Amino acid sequence: MIMSKKPTLQKKSTPSVRRVPRAAAKRTVARKHSPLLTFMLRPKVSIVSVLSVVAIAGIVIGTWPGDAIAQVPAGNPLAIAHRGGPTNFGPENIRPTFVKAAKAGYDIELDVRFSKPNAQGLRTPWILHDWALDRTTNCAGGLNSKTDDQLLKCYVTKTERIPTLHEALLAIHTANAKTHVIIHVQPEDMREVDALEVGKRVRWNNMQGQVVVMSWLPQHLAYFKKMEPTLPRARIFLKGTDWYSDPNAQGILVDTSELTAAKVTEAKAKGLTVYGSAETPTDYKVLQTAGVYANICDGPVNYYNWVKANPI
Repeated sequence: MIMSKKPTLQKKSTPSVRRVPRAAAKRTVARKHSPLLTFMLRPKVSIVSVLSVVAIAGIVIGTWPGDAIAQVPAGNPLAIAHRGGPTNFGPENIRPTFVKAAKAGYDIELDVRFSKPNAQGLRTPWILHDWALDRTTNCAGGLNSKTDDQLLKCYVTKTERIPTLHEALLAIHTANAKTHVIIHVQPEDMREVDALEVGKRVRWNNMQGQVVVMSWLPQHLAYFKKMEPTLPRARIFLKGTDWYSDPNAQGILVDTSELTAAKVTEAKAKGLTVYGSAETPTDYKVLQTAGVYANICDGPVNYYNWVKANPI
């Protein structure tokens, strides 16, 4: 979704404000929006990010530091809160859950889908795992069939609706500017231009170097490589898939049953960052022994407590 107007500056002393790029300012939305929707469509006060660096598949994406993660014993997989870590921090994929995870020091994975195209043919990225809104919200039907104004009425709890990607990144970065985010792009109907809308939100929140995009689908990675080449890309593979079959993947998330130290070592040597996903001590051990980079899990605190008690 294109920003409707530049942010309004207050006369009193304020932090530095990121202005709308000149080219983007010309592409204003013709129709009127509600004040809340206008908030979502423009960049907010910039937040200066504190970055250090580490390489993932040859691209600098920053460290994964956080209070809890920084204390995971060296050589053990890091902990990333899948959908914000609903086992430990609250309902999946909403701002309060993300904020709790970020303040506790955990990096975050979240899911993106796109709204119905506006008059300019652009779609806003929103945070939702399922294709349909039914399971987690008070709305029904596919998110991609809804306008932005309609999605403003879709609540997960009595007080918290689903957020846009911009709102989610702003909340996370405000809670802990060191937090890194994996953006799992879900929809089968994603288009090349949608990759640009994701990249815009990353830049609006000064999170370049702190975001990885991930997907099941090879065309998504191809779109990001073409449209947003500076965003690192990771592919989720079904069991039995050749780990090296996607030339656009710089990282991979693979089934726990396929993880061995030999295979992970080989993948690392070929420039791939390997992620795993585990929720039980038995599977924690598999990831630990294989030497994956991180565990993307619903219960990051559970995993963190286990790895602290059972380090390599």
